[in-house]
Amino acid sequence: MLHRPNCRDCRWRGMCISNALGGRELERFEGIAEQNNAIHKGDQVFRSGEPLRVLHVLRSGCVKSSSISEDGAEQIIRFHLPGEMLGLNSVGTGFHHCTATALDSASVCEIPYRRLQDMADRIPVLNQRLFRMMSREIERDEQLLMLLGKKSASERVARFLVNLSQLFGQRGFSTREFNLTMARREIANYLGLTVETVSRSFRMFQDEGALEVEGKHITVRDPDCLYRLGGLPFQPAARVSNQ
Repeated sequence: MLHRPNCRDCRWRGMCISNALGGRELERFEGIAEQNNAIHKGDQVFRSGEPLRVLHVLRSGCVKSSSISEDGAEQIIRFHLPGEMLGLNSVGTGFHHCTATALDSASVCEIPYRRLQDMADRIPVLNQRLFRMMSREIERDEQLLMLLGKKSASERVARFLVNLSQLFGQRGFSTREFNLTMARREIANYLGLTVETVSRSFRMFQDEGALEVEGKHITVRDPDCLYRLGGLPFQPAARVSNQ
């Protein structure tokens, strides 16, 4: 059942497009947005080849975007966390070129694209926000290409965990403890590795004292070490105490 969300009460408003708005503009934005709470694990938010009719802001849960290669194999393109907008990379063609699938129970805020486009034409700050979000999409794609092309297997896994830690921190969660919604095989697919290599990297990180792993629950014991294993300089500003 669809119902109107209140963006002011959304935990992820700081990460959402509505963060650029206030007063009557925010009310107008809320007037075109609809929330769908009926997304379960395995449900598809949209499919490759479908026309772009709405953009989706993920409010809870985790979603993967994937495409099918020429040999029929799935290739995971991205994992989406709450606060992210899905479908921006389809604006150019007007069609989705990947499939978005929920990895667990999730809820999304659905925003009709044409109505959002009309609003953006009249509200410069909203238009600027959309451009910034698209810019971040491009930046993330470039970072993934560099990661897959230049880094060792263990560095890829370490950087993947560092990135997740930072994203959780930006959303108000602990950077030191979090659950991996995605399975090891999905992480391996995303990073261009084998499941055995990902599992071996996790064991190595534990032996180094960087992590404690219990199933899908990750505890970062030594952030400095995890950054070092990823070939990254440690960033003290990214450190957030356990919550």
